[in-house]
Amino acid sequence: MTKLRSREYRVGFVPDYCYGEKFDYKKVRWIDKDGYVDGWFADPFILNVSEKEIQLLVEEWHYPINRGRISLLTVDADTFKLKEVKEVLTEKFHLSFPYIYNIKNGENDITYVVPESYQSGGVYAYVYDYESRSLSSPQLLVKSPLLDVQILNHNGKFYLMGVENKTEDMRDFNRLEVYESESFLGPYNHIQTLTSDSLDRRGAGQIFRWNNKIIRPSQYCTEDDYGIGVIFKDIHVEGNRYSENDIDMILPVRNMSGGLVLHTYNQNGRLAVIDGNEFVYGKLGRLVEYAVKCFKRIAGTL
Repeated sequence: MTKLRSREYRVGFVPDYCYGEKFDYKKVRWIDKDGYVDGWFADPFILNVSEKEIQLLVEEWHYPINRGRISLLTVDADTFKLKEVKEVLTEKFHLSFPYIYNIKNGENDITYVVPESYQSGGVYAYVYDYESRSLSSPQLLVKSPLLDVQILNHNGKFYLMGVENKTEDMRDFNRLEVYESESFLGPYNHIQTLTSDSLDRRGAGQIFRWNNKIIRPSQYCTEDDYGIGVIFKDIHVEGNRYSENDIDMILPVRNMSGGLVLHTYNQNGRLAVIDGNEFVYGKLGRLVEYAVKCFKRIAGTL
């Protein structure tokens, strides 16, 4: 039953697209994995784009270790065929959502990567080395099991936010924990817990600016599933008070070939990257999942 209900993620690009335009799933170009069979990819973040190649940092669910690790994907910019998979970070715990943050400082520019590492009990920033193509020198930012952390630099301060995952109950996804610091590397102080009537606080990609707005992608979740769509939230920060409101949403097309749910959104210029997931056993897996949900509802009324 577990195998029938299992899902795999896949990563796709939307060429010549920028946030604010109408999103069309028909234009998504899913990565051609070109024979890769050792796992699947999710949580794509754009590291670099050139005329010939696109480099992504992703969660690679690696079958041999049965957990996520952070890997560098090199993809052909014309055909979207996978050219190389390079592991850049493996820990004894699950890793995903490699949030990229660049510190511009002249000759001393640093690229930090803050992956989700809630099983370690903390949030760590790693330094990305472009020569060795690896992550190293982890530094603890927050001692809390936060999911899908996002970081904003605004008015000279850094704001770190994530959903706390102590019980692994998706009903907790309605609370966003917000931390503040004078420096990217901390120390961070908890300043606010933002609650919602919906399970829509978990991060879904890089924070970006658009039309004088600060946009935070977040996941639209239910008690049964997470990441079934992306909500775009307009961020407001006044003093140490953080607030946000919904301004846009991308929901999946249930019969789209690329998957049943939309989970992550990132962009670089006029190139967007998303991920979606699908049942390994297609329509049969979807039918089994529906039957299990119906059984749970019936059992809950007895």
